[in-house]
Amino acid sequence: MNTKILTEFQTVYETRSIHRAAKKLFITPQGLGKNIRQLEDELQTVLFERSKQGMVPTESAVLLYRRCGEIIRQLSLIDSEIRQLENRGKRLRIGCAYGVFNMMPIQDIFDFIARYPEIAVEYYEYSNAQIREKLLAAELDYGIIVGKENAGSGAEAFSQELLAVCPVAVLVYEGHPFYEKEQISFGMLKDQKLLSMNEDFWICSETVRRCREEGFEPEIVAKSVDGIMLQKLCSQKIGIAIIPEIVTGEMNMSGLRAIPLTGGMNWEIYGTCRTGTADYEAVRKMREFLAMRRGIRIPPEK
Repeated sequence: MNTKILTEFQTVYETRSIHRAAKKLFITPQGLGKNIRQLEDELQTVLFERSKQGMVPTESAVLLYRRCGEIIRQLSLIDSEIRQLENRGKRLRIGCAYGVFNMMPIQDIFDFIARYPEIAVEYYEYSNAQIREKLLAAELDYGIIVGKENAGSGAEAFSQELLAVCPVAVLVYEGHPFYEKEQISFGMLKDQKLLSMNEDFWICSETVRRCREEGFEPEIVAKSVDGIMLQKLCSQKIGIAIIPEIVTGEMNMSGLRAIPLTGGMNWEIYGTCRTGTADYEAVRKMREFLAMRRGIRIPPEK
């Protein structure tokens, strides 16, 4: 049984027709019919009753269709994990969360490549959620993300090392009631017009979550992928911006103040991998390389 034949079965089930399914799949009806018969032989059951009205699913087909999506997902995962295992010392696919290079220099990755030229390194930018999904699907080997993942268990367990920490601040323009404040709490953000990074960034979802914990929905009037754009909008008095404090070093702060946001909301960068792949050669070397640069001790895997 393979994912190709299962996908073909799904299409026949949904269209109730070999000819319509074949057209959607860009194969011949004869070839598709042969594949469906092969699947029936493999499962030792009849999946469809052939009639003038089309392909009528049997009870076996209904059962298989209900499970088909999960079977395809598991077979694809097994294939990806086998490829990952075969390339564990030769390839390293890294997922970097949007914004992490404000805190962790991309030069670290270039230096790793120079130190280990035998490892083919690929790196991509994704949202935190996408990196988590791709690690679990064995489509990435290592992630650099914002915020700590739940420990998980089994195939969904993660190993993580804290690589960098930066406080989150509120960028406030001169003339705003908060401009002279020494600190700002989440409760104070109620009824304020807020500026934020967009939904691809951890800081956006975390701001919304913290405000909801205070009992209100934040009024985010503008979002951007660019901290400098938030600074410009704040300078124009469109709103006050929730930003990692470190990015203010790149901003024109004339008429602006970065005021600490209380409540322990720190922008924390973690190196992350699935526990089952933590000792794969390329992953282990990346973990050790980043840890050495930051004076971090990596505990042995249990």
